[in-house]
Amino acid sequence: MGCGLVPLLMERADAVHGIDLAAEMVEKASASNPQLRASVGDVRRLNFADGSFELIISNSTLDHFQQAEDIERSLVELRRVLAPGGLMLVTLDNPQNPIVTLRNLLPKSLLGLSSLAPYFVGHTYSLPQLESALTRNRLQVVRRGHLMHVPRVAFLHLCRLIRSEGRIGRTLLQSMLATERLAGWPTSRYSGHFVAVLAQKPRIEFR
Repeated sequence: MGCGLVPLLMERADAVHGIDLAAEMVEKASASNPQLRASVGDVRRLNFADGSFELIISNSTLDHFQQAEDIERSLVELRRVLAPGGLMLVTLDNPQNPIVTLRNLLPKSLLGLSSLAPYFVGHTYSLPQLESALTRNRLQVVRRGHLMHVPRVAFLHLCRLIRSEGRIGRTLLQSMLATERLAGWPTSRYSGHFVAVLAQKPRIEFR
């Protein structure tokens, strides 16, 4: 449990909130980020008022449900608590990535023993499916694409062995970042580990 995105967000926000279903994860996140307002919560039934947030980031969090209906319910709730004109960034595991496809074919009993995913993985959407789900919720797509084109499993193991502040660590990080150039290739839908959509809630809505 590292600091994640919180320090970056704190530089730009008056307050940063985070939720997780597991109380243990909330405690660890709070310990790593004392300024984070972390709480136990279910994204399908958020305990926040309408229009509470100007920015919402769902960083590969909605791809742990067994059913697509749970993703849809979550997006409805996230839109509800998003302020008019606010932005929402959603990333999900990319089902067109061969590694993700292989991982999802493994028996659930083996996933916890594998470095491919030492946690439960569930339903996910392709980029067109995620775009459609957001537009159905009356959100305007601002930007879309595929992220993290680095061979993720191999680099995860390397990162555990190499300190980031050393020369080798910096070279490794530069190599990882260089792979993001693949985002502009026609094959990006297969090399990207995640699909990502940045969407905006209209300031004025006509019903």
